[in-house]
Amino acid sequence: MSSKEISDLTEQKFEQLEKQQDAKVWNSWQDLLNLANDLKGEDIYLARRVLWRAKFLAPENEEQVLAAIKTTQREIKADEVGSEYDEGESNSGGKRRATSLLAKFAFLLGETEQQDKARQVVKQPWFIFVVAPFLLFAFYQIVWSSPRYESRAQLIVQQPDSMATMDASMALLTGLG
Repeated sequence: MSSKEISDLTEQKFEQLEKQQDAKVWNSWQDLLNLANDLKGEDIYLARRVLWRAKFLAPENEEQVLAAIKTTQREIKADEVGSEYDEGESNSGGKRRATSLLAKFAFLLGETEQQDKARQVVKQPWFIFVVAPFLLFAFYQIVWSSPRYESRAQLIVQQPDSMATMDASMALLTGLG
């Protein structure tokens, strides 16, 4: 089922739920939060939609509702990842199932796709043999190592005596010789 179909179906269920609920429950963010928790087992997408309504009803309690929305999002992602792996489970046996459980656990902990991609990049040979040594060397040069060859130059310019420092050839040119 595509995301557009899921969205349309969820909106239809949401409208039906609105007709079934009391106006008191429908206009109370706390009651909607409880209703969403009850709906999670039946239809997680509908539960997320109810949580969004609760968020718009109570902007002052937005953090509490957003936390519930994020938890629901993680559960949805874990279900999606699990269903992707469950489709191929019959072909490869238990290995797919174990991967599916690990993926669900990672999503429930809040691991994102970007973190997963970053882990994959770090495991690449070009990263291990090129980027990692460069970063280690840069860290050593910037933070750890002390300056080995430190040189200092000092230049002092003083007003010279007119006759003491003049060369003989210069004296002829200046007219003093």
